[in-house]
Amino acid sequence: MLSIKQYPADDIIQRLQAASWHPQSAISLASTFNDMELSPPQLDKVCDRMINQLADLDVEETPPFIYQLLLLSRKGLKRLIISSICNHFITLNSEVGERTTAPIYRRMEGTVMLHILFAIKLDQDLGQELIKYVRTERMAALETFPIACLLSAARIHRFSDTIYELLRGNIISSYKDSDKLKQCAWISEFSRIDTQHLHKVMIKVAENSAHGWDQLIQPLTQLAMLLIDYVATNATLLKLSTSSTPSSPPKQGPIYDIVKLGSDILTKMFRLHSIVRSEILEQITARIVSHSPSTMYFLDLLEDVVAQSYYAIDPYIPKLRNTLDYLPMIPYVTAERLLKAIQPVATNNDQFRDGLMLVLRKSMFSKDLNGRMVSVNGFLALLSDQFSQENGPRGIAFEILGLLRRCFNQQVQVRANAYKGLADLSRHHDIASDIFEVLYAQFLRVFEKDRGVTPPIRLDACVENARNGGYPKLCEPVHILLASLTKTMANLRHCPTSTVVTDQIDKCRQDIKSLIARLSKSDLEDFELDKTATFDLATHIGLRNNIYAGLLQGVYEATMEYEYMTQEADPSESYQTTLSLFKKRMDAAALLKEGSSGDKGRKSATLQSEYSVASLDFLTNVTRRMFMEGNVQRPIRALRGDLGYVKYIVQSTQIVLKKMTKQHDRDFEKCLELAKLYMDILKVEDSDSSFVNHQSKKGHSVLESMLDTFMNICDTVHQLWPKRLVNLLSQISGSPGGRINTVIFNVVKLFEEIMTKYLSDRSPLYREAAKLMQIVVFLSKRLDRDADDFRERTEQMTLWLGSIVKERPVEDIALAREIIHLHIHLCAEIGDFMTVIYIAQDLHSLHGDIDATYDQEEYEQPEVQYMMMNVKTCNAITIQLLSFLDECFDNLNWCIGRLKLAAASDDENLDEFDSVICQRTLSYLSILAEFTKAVLLDAQAESLIKTLTRAYKTLTTLVKYKYQRHKEISQDFVSVIMIAGTRVTDKMYRFLTIYGQHQSDSVQKKTGVASKKEKAKIVRELKLIPGLIFVVEQFERHLIQLSRKSKVDLMQYMKRSTSRDFKIDMQLIQADQEDDEPGELSREKVEAMQNFLQAAQGDEGGPSKRQRMV
Repeated sequence: MLSIKQYPADDIIQRLQAASWHPQSAISLASTFNDMELSPPQLDKVCDRMINQLADLDVEETPPFIYQLLLLSRKGLKRLIISSICNHFITLNSEVGERTTAPIYRRMEGTVMLHILFAIKLDQDLGQELIKYVRTERMAALETFPIACLLSAARIHRFSDTIYELLRGNIISSYKDSDKLKQCAWISEFSRIDTQHLHKVMIKVAENSAHGWDQLIQPLTQLAMLLIDYVATNATLLKLSTSSTPSSPPKQGPIYDIVKLGSDILTKMFRLHSIVRSEILEQITARIVSHSPSTMYFLDLLEDVVAQSYYAIDPYIPKLRNTLDYLPMIPYVTAERLLKAIQPVATNNDQFRDGLMLVLRKSMFSKDLNGRMVSVNGFLALLSDQFSQENGPRGIAFEILGLLRRCFNQQVQVRANAYKGLADLSRHHDIASDIFEVLYAQFLRVFEKDRGVTPPIRLDACVENARNGGYPKLCEPVHILLASLTKTMANLRHCPTSTVVTDQIDKCRQDIKSLIARLSKSDLEDFELDKTATFDLATHIGLRNNIYAGLLQGVYEATMEYEYMTQEADPSESYQTTLSLFKKRMDAAALLKEGSSGDKGRKSATLQSEYSVASLDFLTNVTRRMFMEGNVQRPIRALRGDLGYVKYIVQSTQIVLKKMTKQHDRDFEKCLELAKLYMDILKVEDSDSSFVNHQSKKGHSVLESMLDTFMNICDTVHQLWPKRLVNLLSQISGSPGGRINTVIFNVVKLFEEIMTKYLSDRSPLYREAAKLMQIVVFLSKRLDRDADDFRERTEQMTLWLGSIVKERPVEDIALAREIIHLHIHLCAEIGDFMTVIYIAQDLHSLHGDIDATYDQEEYEQPEVQYMMMNVKTCNAITIQLLSFLDECFDNLNWCIGRLKLAAASDDENLDEFDSVICQRTLSYLSILAEFTKAVLLDAQAESLIKTLTRAYKTLTTLVKYKYQRHKEISQDFVSVIMIAGTRVTDKMYRFLTIYGQHQSDSVQKKTGVASKKEKAKIVRELKLIPGLIFVVEQFERHLIQLSRKSKVDLMQYMKRSTSRDFKIDMQLIQADQEDDEPGELSREKVEAMQNFLQAAQGDEGGPSKRQRMV
C-alpha cells in the first residue's frame, strides 16, 4: 500500500505527520514506520512526530510506544531519540510530583528503563549516546530518570566502569562546586548549585527501586559504596578541607555531605531490599578487616543500619558475630567504634552478648596492648549498657566488674582506661559501692599507710625498674587512680550504702586526709627530686625522675580538687591547704622544666596536659566562685589572689575542653557557664589589671589565657553541638533568640568595646587584642552568607575594622595581621575593593617605588592613609595581602569555569555574568599593580612572583574563554587587558630586573660556604622566575590569537617581550667540575648564576625569538 505510485512515501509521511494520532493506533503506526525504509529527511520527520506523540500517550501505552521508538533508533538519530525520551520523563516527573497515582508512573518508568537496557544490549552505540547526553547536559545529571537509566545501563559490563565514573564525578564535582560557591558568593545570582536537590534525587531513586525499578538495586548499592571509598581514599586529591581525625569523621563540609549521601542510600537500600543486606554487611566487614581508609564511614553506616532497621538485621546476627572475632586484631579506635555500633544488638540479643563477652575475655589476656585496650573498653561499654536498662540483668554486670579487676595488673594505658571508665559508671547507684571497693583496694597498694613516713605515695611501686637500674616504665597511673577514687566517693554521697561500705568510705576519707596533710608538709627531696637530681632523658635515672615528677603533679592536682570540693566548716584553712599543694606542684613543674635534657628532639615527656586530671565540674565551680565572690572579703579571695593558681585553673580548663569528645548536655551547660564568666571578666579587666601586670615577661598573661580558653569553648561547642552555638552566643550577649547573624553581631559589638579598651590604655594590650581578634575571625566565619542581613552586618563590621586600621598606629605584627586578614576578606565579600587598593597604595609607599631614587640622608617615611601601615608591620601585611590575592585569583579561575558552563547553556544573564567577572578581575589587577611598582625583596618578592604567576594563569583562562566567543569583546574585557598590559606586565619586567640585581649582589657577597637554606632559596628562585615568564608568554600567545580572530587590537596594550636567549658556556662547566669543592660557591659559579638571572629576567630591549618568528 505504501509503495503505490499515487501515494509516494513522502506524501504519506507528511499526511501522517499532520494528522492526529489516536492513542490506541499510535503503537501500530510506530511499528509500521519501523518496517519502512526511510531516507534521512523522512527519518527526521518521523522521529519528530513520534517524539511529539509521547505527551499524548496514556500510562499503559507509553512503554510499547517507546520500545518502537528505540527500534527506530537503529536507522539513526540515536542522540535525538534518547535525549527526547529522557526530557519527556523529566517533564513528566515535574508534572506528576507527589500525586497519589505516582506509583503507576514509577512502574511505567521501570518498564521503559528495561526497554532502554534491552536496546542498549542490542545496540551499544545507543549506550554511548546516553552517556554523552548525561555528560553534556548538566541539568540532566541531576534528574531522577537519566540517573536511573545510567544505573540500569551500568549492569552491562562494557559500560559499568564508565557510568560509575561519570556518576561519581558528577556527584563529587557538584559538592565541590557547592563548597566553592560559598567562597565565591558574589556569583550566586548567576550560578546556582543545589546539592540538596541532588541528595533528594538520589534518595528518590533508592525509594523507587522498591516500586518497579528493581534493576537499579545492585548498581545503586555499588555506586554508594564507590562514593564512600573514593572520597575516603582521595580526600587530599579532591582538595576537600577537613579537620577530622580517623576516630572522628568530619561533621560538615563536602566530605561529610558526600559520605552522608552514600550512607543514606545504603541505609535506605538495606531497609527496603533483603537481597542486598548480606552484601552490605559483608562489605562493612571487609573494610574493617582490611583497615580501609573508609572504615570509620562504614562503621557509621553500620550504626545507622542497626539503629534504624534492627528488625531487618536480626536474621544476619550470625554474620555480625563472626565479625567479633576480628576485634583483637583491628586498631583500638576502630574496635571502639565497632563496639559502639553493635551495642543495640548486644543489648537485645543474649547469645550475641555472650559471644561478645567471650571474645573480650580472650582479648583481655592477649599479648599485644591493642587487644587489651579493646577488651577493657568493650567491657565498660557492656557494663554501662546493663545499667542503662531499667530491668537489665545485674548478675552480668558484677561478672564484668570482676573481669575488669584482672586488668589492674596490666599496662598503664589499660589501667588508666579502666579507672576512668569505672569512675564514670559510679553514677549508677547499684554498682557505685562495688566500684569504690575495687578502686580503694588498688589505691592501698601504693599508699603508705604508716603515717609516720612523710612521703604518702610509694612512687617506686608506680614505676617498673625504679630501683634496680633498668629501663623505667610507668606501670601505675596513681594520679588517675586517685582522681577516679575521689570521683566515685563524690557519687556515693547520694547513694544508699551498707554499713560495711560506709565504714570503708570513712576509712578512705581518713587516708586521703592523711595523704593531703603529708603531701603539704613533704618536700621534693622526700621523693628523691631535689635540685641535684638529674632529669636527662638519655639516662635511666633521669627518665625515672621525669616520671616521678609527672606523677606528683597529677597527684597534687587530684588532691587539690578533693580538698576544694570537700571543704567543711572552715574554708579558709581548706583554701590555704589547696594553695600549699599548688605551690608544691609548681615547684615540681619548675624543677622538671629546668632540669630536663636540652638535646634537640628530646623534649620532656612530662607535660601538664598529659598528667592533668582536673574535672570540668571542679574547674567551673572554682572559676565561678573566684570571680563572682572574689571581690568581697571572703575566704575564696585567697585563691583569686594567687595569680599562678588562677592561671593554672584557666589553662587546665583549656586542656579539659580539648580532650572533650562526648556530647553530654551537662558539659554544654558547663561550657555556657564558663563562657559567660569569661565574658564578664573580659568586660572588666584592662591594662591596670593584675592579670596583665603581675606576670612574667615570658609566656601568656592570665588575660591571654582566658581569651584562649574562651576561644576553645566556642570551638568545642561548634564541634560537638553545632546547632547550639547560637544558644551559647545569645546567652553571652544577653539577647536570647534572634537569627544567627544578629546574635553574632551582638557578641562582636561586645568585643568591639573590649578591643577599644585594650588599644586605648596607657600600655596597649596588643597580645590580648590579637587573641580577641582571633575570636572575632572565628565568629565571622559562622555568619550566614545567604541571610538578608549579611551585607548590613558585614558593612558594620568593616566600618569598625576600618577605623582601627586607619586611626590606630599598631606596631604589633600579630595583631595587625589578624585585623588586616579579617578586614580585607570582609571587604571582598561585600565588593568593597577600594579599601584594599588604598591599603596596597600605602604599602607601595612604604616599600618605595621601583622607578624612584632616594638619598639615604634625605629619605623620610612617606605619609600613609592608614596608620596601621608602618615600617614594622608592612612586610607582614604585604605577605597577607598577596596571599589574599593568590586566593582571589584561584577562585576567579573557578568562576570563569562557571561562566563557560553558563555560556554553553545560553544563560540569559550571560552578559551580566561576564561583566561581573571582568569587574572583579579589574579590582584584583589594580591591587596587584601597586605591588609590581613597589621595591619588594626576599619573602615579599617571592610571594609577589607566585601571585603574578597565578594571575597570568587566570588571565589566560579568561582569554581562552573569549576566544570561543570572539564576537563579544566587551569594553570591560578590553579594560582588563589594558590594565594587565600597561600597569602590571610593564612594571613586572622592571621589578624582575631590580629583584635580579639585588639577588646577584647578595650572591656575589656570599662567595664562601653556602648553607642548605641559602641553596634551597637559590634553587627556588631559579624556578620561580622562569615559571612566571612562561605563563606570561602563554597569556600573550593566546591574546595574539584572540586579537587576530576578533579583529580587535588587544596587543597594543602589551609591552613587547624582552629577549631571554642564552647559551651554555661549556668552559665554565668544565672548570666548575674540576676546581670546585662541595658546598663552595666559586667566582665562576657566581658569574654563571648572574648571567642566568639576567637571561631569565631579560634586558629592557629587543624582541624575543618567539615574537621575531611571529
